[in-house]
Amino acid sequence: MISAKKRLIARPVRIRSVPSQLGFQFLDDAVKQTCGKRIGDFALQKLVTRDLEFLLSQLVLCHRTGPPANLPGNSQVVSLQFSDHLLWFLIGKGGAKQVEGFAMSIVQTYRAFAYNNAWANHRLHRACAELGQGEFEVERTSFFPSLQRTLNHIYVVDLLYVDALEGGWLGPKAWEDPIPFPALAGLSEAQASIDRRFIGVCDALTPASLNEDVRINRDPGVQIERRDRLLMHLIQHHIHHRGQAHTMLSGTRVKPPQLDEFFSAAEAPLRASEFADLGWTEETVWGPPN
Repeated sequence: MISAKKRLIARPVRIRSVPSQLGFQFLDDAVKQTCGKRIGDFALQKLVTRDLEFLLSQLVLCHRTGPPANLPGNSQVVSLQFSDHLLWFLIGKGGAKQVEGFAMSIVQTYRAFAYNNAWANHRLHRACAELGQGEFEVERTSFFPSLQRTLNHIYVVDLLYVDALEGGWLGPKAWEDPIPFPALAGLSEAQASIDRRFIGVCDALTPASLNEDVRINRDPGVQIERRDRLLMHLIQHHIHHRGQAHTMLSGTRVKPPQLDEFFSAAEAPLRASEFADLGWTEETVWGPPN
């Protein structure tokens, strides 16, 4: 079996940046062994400080290993999972709450993306509602060559993945009809419903659940994806195809809505009426102010 160290060096990946103000410190008072895995070989008693943007191969840590032993009396070990690797940090007392807060901020990012997705769809569908049925379904230049086809595609793919994220087994039935809603009015109602379900999925996330596997019915096969990766895939899918719809709308008499701001704080007044339509406030998305 390949060692933890060799496995990470063979596949080094840059982990997410952790704000340096969290004050993580790596201490090593000689080469330590955990379950036979070498954790590090920094110089004796040398304090190693980092901004925590580095290759995993530099840490030589992975899941299934344990925390360092021989801790200084004023320190504690805190674990934090990045991707599929469990990293162990040696930090000063009281730092555990900071680590927990950072982990929850990752969850909050997914929640914000889910709300932003629903808001962007609301804006885009409201603009498309100014088109006549003929304009909505006429062929245009795009991968799915009409606004009707593109917006329906977004919806049926949402059906597949949101169902899987909820633990369902809908699978290919999601796209048996590639245009389940020929008219925009019905599609807008259905899209708003699936958007609320996606928000529900993200509202239920925890740092641990982001690393769980999701099973997707690909009849006759089964696709298995880690939850955080599947969420990122679905968010990317939304953005990609909304961009195509935005471009097609630019070729009509209707001015396409602005979709390139991610809930900028300075623009909160500009979206207040839309948030009211959706039954939200800024606190719905971000929580109460600190």
